[in-house]
Amino acid sequence: MLTLAAFLLMQAKVDQTAIDNAVDRGAKALLGAVGSGLPKVRYNVNNEHTFDELVFYTLVHAGVDPGDATFSKLLKRVVSVELKRTYEVSLIAMGLAALDPVKYQERIAECAQWLADQMCANGQWDYGMPYKVTVIPKPKDVATGGGEKSKTIPKIVVKKGREGNAVGDNSNTQYAAMGLRACAAAGCEFDKAIAEKAITWWEKSQLEDGSWNYCFQGVIKAEEPGYGSMTAGGVASLLIWNKLLGKDGKSTKSVKAGLDWLGKTFTLTENPKEPKEKRWQYYYIYALERVGDLGGIDKIGGHDWYPEGSTWLVEKQAGGMWYGPVNDFAIADTCFAILFLRRATKAPPKVATGK
Repeated sequence: MLTLAAFLLMQAKVDQTAIDNAVDRGAKALLGAVGSGLPKVRYNVNNEHTFDELVFYTLVHAGVDPGDATFSKLLKRVVSVELKRTYEVSLIAMGLAALDPVKYQERIAECAQWLADQMCANGQWDYGMPYKVTVIPKPKDVATGGGEKSKTIPKIVVKKGREGNAVGDNSNTQYAAMGLRACAAAGCEFDKAIAEKAITWWEKSQLEDGSWNYCFQGVIKAEEPGYGSMTAGGVASLLIWNKLLGKDGKSTKSVKAGLDWLGKTFTLTENPKEPKEKRWQYYYIYALERVGDLGGIDKIGGHDWYPEGSTWLVEKQAGGMWYGPVNDFAIADTCFAILFLRRATKAPPKVATGK
């Protein structure tokens, strides 16, 4: 008979070959979907989105050849499209920073400025609005001995130039944190007041049980239960902002309480406690990856979240795609699954050296 220790060791093993094959199938399916024309999704009367930016970011982490014709088409779009929505701008910054933070630094800095200027007065972000940022001077190459270009990313200072709307929602707010983290890794420096204001909001909006809910239009309703995706988003955002301030966010009261809630409710089969019946399951799973990798956490509630999650995702793949039980946005679900499997948040983007 297996000892308990041996059983747990076997349970924690990761089948990297199966993961790589699943990612490869998923990337090919996404490329095929892009070639056919990605669908538009209307969340409400004022917000229609495509998944171009999310797919682009996912394909970067999936390791798709940058010379691929379909990928090149997406890249061309993200470096030239008008900046107008928080989700999309954050994902553009994340994708370009992961692809080549030196080559695309000027565009990343435009995203950083847009995100800084769209921050709401209460510390949230909303969907955002079309807004042309102040022109940012292209950074000059930093010369080293012998006239070679430096391998160090030059710094660009981003100063908040305007106030956004009064209030937003916690979903856009967590994506803004992800986007600005990528911008910081690509050499953008922010006034610490942005991080401090964001931290104040997340701490203020946390519910007594340690969870977070959507907080639409900045309204904190204690009677509306917190749920998985928003709680993981709150924890990850606090880890990001504290890290940008040079602090250990994992030791804060709010992060500890959020992690405790996530541990008690840990599951992969649904978005726990989501009030509208199992929505955004894969969105939640990708949020768990951010919590685990930003916090350097191997276990959430005693669960080996990555071995368990990767095994579950490999089993759930169907014909290259992943499908959620409700709100079946297969393109987005497939992206979230791949980003989890690739542990897209694990390390900041590496600087491209041309070698």
